[in-house]
Amino acid sequence: MRRSSHLVAATAAAVLLAPAAAHAAYAPKLAVKIDPATPSTPPAITSTVTQANGETASKTVRVSFPAGFTAPNPPVMVEICTAEQEQARACPEGSQIGKANATASVIALPVELTGTVHYGGVQNDKLHLIVFLDNAMFNQHVTVDGFVEVRPTDFGFDTVFDNLPNQLTTSFTLALDGAPRSLAVNPVKCGDYVFGGAFTSQQGEQATSTSTVTVSGCKTPPLVLSPPDLAPERPRAGRGATLTFQLSEDAAVIVAVKRQRGGKQVQRVMLTGHTGENAVKRLGRKLKPGRYVVRVIATAADGRVAGQKLTLVVRKRR
Repeated sequence: MRRSSHLVAATAAAVLLAPAAAHAAYAPKLAVKIDPATPSTPPAITSTVTQANGETASKTVRVSFPAGFTAPNPPVMVEICTAEQEQARACPEGSQIGKANATASVIALPVELTGTVHYGGVQNDKLHLIVFLDNAMFNQHVTVDGFVEVRPTDFGFDTVFDNLPNQLTTSFTLALDGAPRSLAVNPVKCGDYVFGGAFTSQQGEQATSTSTVTVSGCKTPPLVLSPPDLAPERPRAGRGATLTFQLSEDAAVIVAVKRQRGGKQVQRVMLTGHTGENAVKRLGRKLKPGRYVVRVIATAADGRVAGQKLTLVVRKRR
């Protein structure tokens, strides 16, 4: 299987059946959940599309899976359900990648359908997703096919389900397996990731919906304080030097100057440091000629600390 095949199931979470009669505004709603939501973790993905009674059924649905999610490495091996097996509704167990549930309207009655999701291989450079939904009591047996393609702009994925049944479905939930059969891995970086749905009804109406998942639990990066510089490097007494340094984020900064011999503190500067370049001007202006140790200590709001030191040489006046 190619790398992108591992994301096919996740992108299909929002895309199945939709309602029939047009008595309400066409407005499908998309909701997506991932578990666990920690970075670089293969999650179970549960997606739900809902519509109100009386909305028009969807004919075409395009769901965009956000960039940042990747395939497992090494890849999860999933068996392919062939066209013949799909036709017979007899996909092998090894091709199953999730389960599906829907509430449909059959002869004006709400009917619960349940089923499975299977991987159908690659067709015309697009990945094939097969969804079976069944209710034996009402003799309902629905097969829905979706195709997934890679977006060249950001290497995310779009899943398209076209020519959907003109049948009212007020709720559809797709629950995709987690590890060890999860076909996606959460982004490395924490933050919000938006799934987008674009819907077209049987009557040509259009609507969009988004659902945001939050990847959290990233380790807090260390506070970074760059090695400081002095300009001039060896200032003369009475003039001082400009101390510059870089911070990776805002932090409280203390600049302490001590004699190299004896360690007595002779100058102390406190300032609020900001992300990027910071400067302390005329450092050591009142110091006598000699050698000094300059220590720069930065402390972030949550207590993370970073420190640097350098030698300050004050020369005699001319």
